[in-house]
Amino acid sequence: MSSNLTKWDQRKSASEKAGHLLKNKYPDILPANFCFPVGVGWKNIMDDLCNSVQDVLKHLPQSFYFKIYRVKEKFGGLRVHENLSDSFSNNRLTLIYLLIEEAEKKSCKTCKYCGKPGTLRNTAPKSIMHETLCDECNGKPL
Repeated sequence: MSSNLTKWDQRKSASEKAGHLLKNKYPDILPANFCFPVGVGWKNIMDDLCNSVQDVLKHLPQSFYFKIYRVKEKFGGLRVHENLSDSFSNNRLTLIYLLIEEAEKKSCKTCKYCGKPGTLRNTAPKSIMHETLCDECNGKPL
């Protein structure tokens, strides 16, 4: 990346690239307008989640609809919002929800910038801003 880009610009660009790669890899799960506005360190968590959900969907009727329509960071962790057919009620749906919950929990132990083990930290004193960062990324300025 160009040296005149700020650290924030570099991180944003990396997140956009990660979103593009995920969208192309999982077109049946992620919509065409999918973006990944969170740290690139969580890309592997999303990749694992999409791969696992894709395996579960193979065992459901083709009329079943499932899309992850939004991913965001909230309280220092990954949040996944999905849209699915609610006409199906079985153990496979429960498994999809458990997979999402597992990914969200894993993000709270994974640095959002580099993917190394991290800790949930209050990154802005006197505020409620929380991020999950490793020791190394915690000391880096934007």
